[in-house]
Amino acid sequence: MRFTFIAAAALALVAAAHADVLPPQEEISDVQQALVGTWQQTALTGAGHGEAMQTLFFGKSDFKLVSMNALPAQHVYSVGEEAGTWTGTRVSPSVVEVTLTLGLASPGVTPPTETLHVEFTAPDTITIAQQIGGGGEALVTYKHVYP
Repeated sequence: MRFTFIAAAALALVAAAHADVLPPQEEISDVQQALVGTWQQTALTGAGHGEAMQTLFFGKSDFKLVSMNALPAQHVYSVGEEAGTWTGTRVSPSVVEVTLTLGLASPGVTPPTETLHVEFTAPDTITIAQQIGGGGEALVTYKHVYP
């Protein structure tokens, strides 16, 4: 009787230990390892009276860009987002060319793509050349904030 109780308790402990086991770790490339996470723009960008703040979210193969745009003098505020998939190729130890495929593919329609030149200026900081209002281009700095 005592043996049965001890055996039942041991089986319960083994079952409880296996209930919280994580799945096997998935493969991830060095480019994915470098970019996966949340990147927050470090300063406002804009031209004229308008300004914007962006946050980039990179998953293993999907991404989302969320923008907050404002024209404070007119009390005009909006939030926009773009989502899709991404791939990256390391060009040098500090530069990755990222190809974004915007939106979802549907039969007979090829979604647009965009290429970003991402430069790692510090372990948790990247700069990306982006178009800003009026057709100009600026280097925008992002800080890795999660995870």
